[in-house]
Amino acid sequence: MGQGQKLFNEAVEHYNHAIELVKMLYQVHWDAEKQFSGRAERMNPQQPLIYFDLILQAVLLSLAVSDENFDPLERQYVEKITDYGDLTDYLRWWSRGKTDFTWEQIAAMDTRTQRQLVAMLPDVLDQLCDDFVAPLAKVDSAIRETNFLAQLTEEIYRISSTLGYMDGQVTAEEADASADMIERLLSRRWKQML
Repeated sequence: MGQGQKLFNEAVEHYNHAIELVKMLYQVHWDAEKQFSGRAERMNPQQPLIYFDLILQAVLLSLAVSDENFDPLERQYVEKITDYGDLTDYLRWWSRGKTDFTWEQIAAMDTRTQRQLVAMLPDVLDQLCDDFVAPLAKVDSAIRETNFLAQLTEEIYRISSTLGYMDGQVTAEEADASADMIERLLSRRWKQML
């Protein structure tokens, strides 16, 4: 097994841990909501997983283009790591078909265009991130013994670091790009909602 496959397999383990954490937190939220408000309505159980995948792919894309070399192995990694949602599909929906890129097309873009795409992601994903984080932050504030934000962001950091190692090492630019996107999409708003 090659180094790239080993790294990807490691990332998949962290991805699966993150997905299980998201499922558990949402289940706690839905159970509490039903118990305290009598409301039995809940969103499609796949929806938070789709949201997580979109956020994760935004973080990974940010890291991948930060070193001005979004190579084919990184592209495959970003495209294949998720099971529920795809950022390119979301961008197509969000733009009403005006932004219709494949991962291959994004990888082929010039560096300036890639960076512009990454720069717009926090605005594009703003409401989605709020919707994703609100129930998680409620559970996190109710269960003080465990820091669920730290657990989830740690899994995302581990996934993104394996992507960084695909080309040998994680550069400071890659680490900063990943940390910045995690902060903008998850951490900052999670802390505000606590």
